[in-house]
Amino acid sequence: MEGILGSDMGDFILALHEEHGVNFHLEDTVAAIAGKQVALKSGGKLDADLVIVGIGVRPRLTLAENAGLTMDRGVLVNEYLETSVPEIYAAGDIARWPDPHSRESIRVEHWVIAERQGQTAARNMLGQRRKFDAVPFFLEPALRLADQLCRPRRAMGQHRDRRRHQSQGLPAKIPA
Repeated sequence: MEGILGSDMGDFILALHEEHGVNFHLEDTVAAIAGKQVALKSGGKLDADLVIVGIGVRPRLTLAENAGLTMDRGVLVNEYLETSVPEIYAAGDIARWPDPHSRESIRVEHWVIAERQGQTAARNMLGQRRKFDAVPFFLEPALRLADQLCRPRRAMGQHRDRRRHQSQGLPAKIPA
């Protein structure tokens, strides 16, 4: 998340998950999965009832490269999903677009984004001139949390365990 939200927010979200019992092995990779055990390349072993694997893609860019489209770890497009060649559009896993929310050029590998971009690109091919400005849906909860936490705030009240508390600014720790 650091690449999209920045290091401060990425660190905050990492800490939030860790406070809720999530263990990260960020500098390690899986060597093997056997039964209910995951072997890591570092030699460590993890017991697991369930393993969820997130695997990225490497988009096939040869056609776009051969067509002379501007590339930047994907096909570079403008806010209308139009490539460097007028009236040629790109959408989905290969498209790197100017995200108005982060002000960065981003490429997201998710079928929902591909579907939304395809719809926007089709409208633009039909002359409707619509900007693609959707927030990647999986970031919406994180961005709402960031918005809530980054506003200056003062609160006084009681935790669930009825201790009085007072806070100002960003919390040092998120309550469970």
